[in-house]
Amino acid sequence: MKISFALIPLILVSIIALVYKRPVLDGPAISRMQELSTRASIQEEYRDGGPQEDEQPSLFETIQIFHAKRDPAELSSKNWTAQVQQDRMVAVLTNMQRRAYFVDLAANHAVTISNTYGLERNLEWNGLCIEGNSQMWKELVRRQCQLVAAVVGQEIDEKISFLVRPNKDGLSGIVNENFDNKQDKGTENEVTFVEDHYAVPLVEILRHNHAPKVIDYLSLDVEGAEFYVMEKFPFEKYQFRIITIERPQPELRSLLRANNYTLHAVVAGGNHGETLWFHNDHVSGLNVEAFTKEFSLPNQEVALKKWG
Repeated sequence: MKISFALIPLILVSIIALVYKRPVLDGPAISRMQELSTRASIQEEYRDGGPQEDEQPSLFETIQIFHAKRDPAELSSKNWTAQVQQDRMVAVLTNMQRRAYFVDLAANHAVTISNTYGLERNLEWNGLCIEGNSQMWKELVRRQCQLVAAVVGQEIDEKISFLVRPNKDGLSGIVNENFDNKQDKGTENEVTFVEDHYAVPLVEILRHNHAPKVIDYLSLDVEGAEFYVMEKFPFEKYQFRIITIERPQPELRSLLRANNYTLHAVVAGGNHGETLWFHNDHVSGLNVEAFTKEFSLPNQEVALKKWG
């Protein structure tokens, strides 16, 4: 009896099925396999070090923003762009260190009064630019930093009202009577609108992006919501060598001191009120002497009294 070669694979499969009595995969079984594959993909995402005990599956989705063929260098001809030289100060403190890591919260404008663009441009720093105002994304995406389009809060999926100020983009932020942005922030000469957002804690953003445990610089300026976004932060899991904060509330100053940070200087007085903080475990690696020689600073006690 002659057997067609085309039938041989079918015969072999039939024999194996009879020997092992393997059931045919039905619809539910296939669905289960797909589910397991998805879980494996999530585990693969966190394979370096493995998922932490309290780590969430991926809460982020990738979007693509078209920004045309423009050189990011066109964003500014200035070497340093921060409002009161925060970028230059950090550079001096770190001895012009190259390829260090920053977190910019909130990033606001890509270049204009940005605390991190100069570090990125001049010293090849990289890191996270976190910004909840969608009007900022089209320029921020041209930066080298990883743009995180999110509003930072205390809990995952916490519903938050976010005030957008189109004519004063850098002042947009979370709505709260205790923050800079109230519900009625707009005036006759300024059009504003409120958006509903679902917040994510800062620690989840750091985990998702595999941020280093010791971060070189945190720029924190969220329009009066600084204590709110840091109140529940796990300081034991991540450290920041340098932090600059605009007008930190007394509660935030106490929180930072309790977690081994020291207020080194007020770098801008008046209404701006920028402060410079060091983590005590990393002060020895900072060039404080060069910083002191290069920058003249306002009276710290006077400034702190003005802010409360």
